[in-house]
Amino acid sequence: MIEKSELATQIVQAAQEAFGGGKFGEIRGTGRKPTTAAIKQTFHDLGIKLGYRTAWSGSGTDAEWKYDLVWYEEDKDGYTIRLPLILESELQLTKDTVDQDYVKLVAGRADVRVWLSCAANASDAHERIRKCETQARRFAGSLPGDTYVFIIFEWATRDVIVETRVI
Repeated sequence: MIEKSELATQIVQAAQEAFGGGKFGEIRGTGRKPTTAAIKQTFHDLGIKLGYRTAWSGSGTDAEWKYDLVWYEEDKDGYTIRLPLILESELQLTKDTVDQDYVKLVAGRADVRVWLSCAANASDAHERIRKCETQARRFAGSLPGDTYVFIIFEWATRDVIVETRVI
């Protein structure tokens, strides 16, 4: 079993390789559906590489989960025994304090929760991460060690900010 911190490191590396250096801006320029597909494919591929089963809405291969994408493990009897990753994304800029899709991550149980979103600029991105961290800390069901990876596309530079937070 991969430890949470190592799992988060591998997720951050994959996000930076797939989306850093302006790559996400290029992908985002192709439209919402191709961008969503690229996000899901990136994390599906990493999950498979790490030995996990994956499921995501629109994959056509597994039952739909409540999250945009999930990595899971099953025991020999087919019972789900672990969720190494749950991922939610929101590609539209919102004025909400915290997007409701993010709250699904906070309420979920997984080794690492990944939130992919957009912000106007770096300052806005860091403020959004701060608000998400505040939401996680205020949620009664949060536990010490809950791990989040934030991947925020900033429109100003057309690049991504990728950060990990441990509650």
